Amino acid sequence: ETLPTEPRRVVKDEAVMRRLHERFNSESILSPSAINTYMKCPLKFYFTYVAGLRPEEDVSEDVDKPMFGILFHDAMRKLYAPHVGKPLASATLKDLAENTTLITRKLNNAFAVNLFKKPEKDDLGNDIDYGTDTAHRLVLNGTQLINRHVIRDFIVHQITADMKMAKQLESEGGYLQIISQEEKYTTLFPLRQGASEGVALGGYIDRLDLLHSPQGDRIRIVDYKTSNHQQTANTV
Repeated sequence: ETLPTEPRRVVKDEAVMRRLHERFNSESILSPSAINTYMKCPLKFYFTYVAGLRPEEDVSEDVDKPMFGILFHDAMRKLYAPHVGKPLASATLKDLAENTTLITRKLNNAFAVNLFKKPEKDDLGNDIDYGTDTAHRLVLNGTQLINRHVIRDFIVHQITADMKMAKQLESEGGYLQIISQEEKYTTLFPLRQGASEGVALGGYIDRLDLLHSPQGDRIRIVDYKTSNHQQTANTV
């Protein structure tokens, strides 16, 4: 026997659906992180991405796993920023991988801004250099120094991998070029075939590369990973 639907439950369901439609329109994107959260826990997805409830951000000087990744991403972005939009030679990448002083300076800035919540620019709008500016000298404790050393090794490893790719392309008569870093990309995904409305899917891509060669250009999506969790993808 089918039980009658409770009117109160119907009203609640309609309210939830209304909030979902308001949240996920053509201007509000559904990110991969949001989709992963929904797959793990739909209730957490609703609280976080629809109701907008998020835990208060703790101010901590500990470098946990999420902060480790943030520091790596930020330092990589700063190191590659001058090279975006133009061919990146393997010789340039080799020099960059060996420039420990520059890598450490960029890491110090990443620590200052992300871990200690210090400003990135001064009152005049100039970038603050927490690696060389005596007025903004950054002091790290022992644990933070160890983490900086480990992240620096990760950075050198990434630059070396990019250098090998650039060298391979150069041997073919091509080159490596960074198209963008940490930029937002979106696309409208129709929920039904032929529908004019849908859900905006998108998010921030760590890095987008152009692999140019006489045989044809390719686009490479780079997603930095700093954990030891094995991740595989059978298809694109």
